[in-house]
Amino acid sequence: MQYNTKQVIEMLKNYKKDRETLERLTAEFDNNQTTGEGVAQYGTNAAMPKSNNISDPTFQRAKQLLYSNNVIKNMENRIKFIDESQNKLIKDNHIIVFVLRREGHTCDYIKNVLQVSRTRVHGILNEIAQVLCKDDDEYNDYKKKVCKEK
Repeated sequence: MQYNTKQVIEMLKNYKKDRETLERLTAEFDNNQTTGEGVAQYGTNAAMPKSNNISDPTFQRAKQLLYSNNVIKNMENRIKFIDESQNKLIKDNHIIVFVLRREGHTCDYIKNVLQVSRTRVHGILNEIAQVLCKDDDEYNDYKKKVCKEK
């Protein structure tokens, strides 16, 4: 899926939170899949097979909505896009800002690390978003231009 620059900037801003949320949802889903595993049964029921299904209808509906509305899939796609696109960055400042932003640092923190203005950090983020949004042909032209400058 192709994203625009504004969406990419938002994805970078929310990357860490999205990743943590996805891990939490995945862990909760995996944890709830095994509900009822260790329940002891007595009497004639002890010989019968046990079900591992979840009997909570509210949780079942919430889980169904998460998957049917593609909430988790969209989050996975955003994270995957950022992870796969990071190799497109060539300039050192772009890489530094990208990594710090991905780790969840604020623009003020990045400003202090690079010792530039906050508006310059926003400018670099905008440049990063533009690079990540390029298709293959545009990226190859950009790469030739940047490598020629070095």
